[in-house]
Amino acid sequence: MRKIIGVTGTAASGKDEVVRMLVRSIGWEHYSTSDEIRYEATARGIGHSRPELSEIANELRLGMGTSVLAARALARAKGDVIISGIRNEGEIEYLKTQGDFTLIAVDASADTREMRLRNRDEVRPGNDPDLKQDKKEFAGASHGQQVGKCIEASDIIIMNDGTLDELRKKVDEFASGILK
Repeated sequence: MRKIIGVTGTAASGKDEVVRMLVRSIGWEHYSTSDEIRYEATARGIGHSRPELSEIANELRLGMGTSVLAARALARAKGDVIISGIRNEGEIEYLKTQGDFTLIAVDASADTREMRLRNRDEVRPGNDPDLKQDKKEFAGASHGQQVGKCIEASDIIIMNDGTLDELRKKVDEFASGILK
């Protein structure tokens, strides 16, 4: 049975860094639901700002079902896989039916996340350098973003308020358990 690790979490919590560490540690393929949204935006000639991507994601989920982004990402994988960008309960339910699924949530304090958003705003145009989007992402409609519910449904929560070395230890501990 295929193993699937899903990654969810708050904005600027360090989800991408956790995924990079997991890929290095266990060597699995990685696909992102966010990439699926960007592919769709590019195909439509639409920009890649956070509001534009959120609108496309919500439209896809409404028209094609709440698992559409996870299904598209998973379809690219050939074996055990990490799927990041989980933001809807439908994605979790779908992935549970597709293999041995474990969901990781990554979080950090509001102060830490705001600092990270301010520091990366130049790199990611269109993003607010604060946590205004948290409300939209936490409690969206059934076809919207439901990050709060996804975090509640997670099997493990990794708090990322420390150093990269501290985060690496947490990720390595999780990875060694998955590989057993």
